[in-house]
Amino acid sequence: MGPRPRRPPRRHHPRTRALILNTPSNPCGKVFTRAELEALAQIVLEHDLFVFTDEIYEYFVYDGARHIPIASLPGMRERTIAISGFSKTFSVTGWRLGYVLADARWLGAMAYFHDLTYVCAPSASSMGPPPASKSFTWLLRAARRRL
Repeated sequence: MGPRPRRPPRRHHPRTRALILNTPSNPCGKVFTRAELEALAQIVLEHDLFVFTDEIYEYFVYDGARHIPIASLPGMRERTIAISGFSKTFSVTGWRLGYVLADARWLGAMAYFHDLTYVCAPSASSMGPPPASKSFTWLLRAARRRL
C-alpha cells in the first residue's frame, strides 16, 4: 500500500514538522517507487515539512527495484536531510560510521548539535573506510550527483 497523494498522512498534526522515511528499509524490505515518493513529496510540500531519510541500504536493492532519493525530486533537495553510512556498503557493521547529506544552510547547526551530543568516532572507524576501498571516492561522487 502506497501513500495517498490527496490526503495528509493519518498521523499528520498541525504541529508536525517532519517526515521520517526509510527507503530501502532493508535488503529484503520496502523500496518506495517514484510514484509513491512523488505522492509523499506532494504532502511534504503542501504541509511545509522536512524529510529525514535513512538510506543506508541504498546499494542493496534487488529484483529490478531502483532506489530513488526523495531529495532528487523537484522542491525536495533543500528540505531533505539524508542519513547514511559506510557500515552496510563496506561490510564494517560494527564501526558505526555515518554521514549526512543536506542543504548547506543546515550543516552549521547540525555540526554544532553534533559537537554537543557526540565526542568522536573511534579512530579506527574514522580512518578505515576511505583507504579500505577505492569505491569510497565513487560513493561520495554518487552522493553529490544524486542531489
